[in-house]
Amino acid sequence: MTTNVIARSVHSTSDVDIFPQGAIDSDESWYLDDRITFTSERADYTNSILADNRITFEHLRPANLETVQAWSQTSPSESSNVNGAPDSSYSFTKGPVIEVTDFEIDQLTQYEIIEVKILVAFHIPGSLLQDQVRFTMNDGGVYSELVTYVNTQNPIDYMNETIWSKDITSEADWTWTKLSNLIVTMDYVSLGNTDDTQLDIDAVGLAVIVEYPWYGTEWASVESTSTGFEMPIFDVDFADGYLDGLEISSCGLTPINEGVEGSWISEVLVSEPGQNFGRIHFDASNS
Repeated sequence: MTTNVIARSVHSTSDVDIFPQGAIDSDESWYLDDRITFTSERADYTNSILADNRITFEHLRPANLETVQAWSQTSPSESSNVNGAPDSSYSFTKGPVIEVTDFEIDQLTQYEIIEVKILVAFHIPGSLLQDQVRFTMNDGGVYSELVTYVNTQNPIDYMNETIWSKDITSEADWTWTKLSNLIVTMDYVSLGNTDDTQLDIDAVGLAVIVEYPWYGTEWASVESTSTGFEMPIFDVDFADGYLDGLEISSCGLTPINEGVEGSWISEVLVSEPGQNFGRIHFDASNS
């Protein structure tokens, strides 16, 4: 009896770099992209970078800061026409103080406080020769002077076009409750037998810089394709291997008994000399 035996041996193997651009020493073989999600517009704050042999995704979105205003709603001195936003209606005084409080912050409390300013729309129609005008605030019993006007040569108008303001951010560790309960007092201090002029108050409010949340998303990507190489692929067939509790159907593998799990073990796979197995991919189609 004659027996023919055929064998194949591997005499040598060599490494082939199938992804040379993986060194990331050049951006020539890479495609970089960034967009605002669901649009074709380029991203404003997100980008991808190839540098120093690495890929970097950078997202530099600044704080979304907005200025909101809250005007007084109550006058403890029962002064009329001083609450709400400026409207050219005002109260005047030549001695009695004008007080306001209860700043309208109900729609703002979900935002973080960054900066706070006092706003006063007021008018001093004449010069102050001996009298004074003084603004103060009361934060839960802590009194602070805001400004004092004395010896002025001309009228002072912060009621038309511009509004007087002062930054009080550093005066306290502000919370929305503290701001709402803040009491602001405007006082015309009469020192002579006759009044120099009067103090007109239209409105008192707060200008608060808050941090708003950002809405919308962006994305960035880096892509490169390796070409010119044929990748070895093992085509694994469900028909080859060991089935336990499963059977092959037009939809793939299905349990023999409904509701009972089964298993499938493939045939033994052996990689080519000098090679290692890579990823497992599933090719599925509707049937």
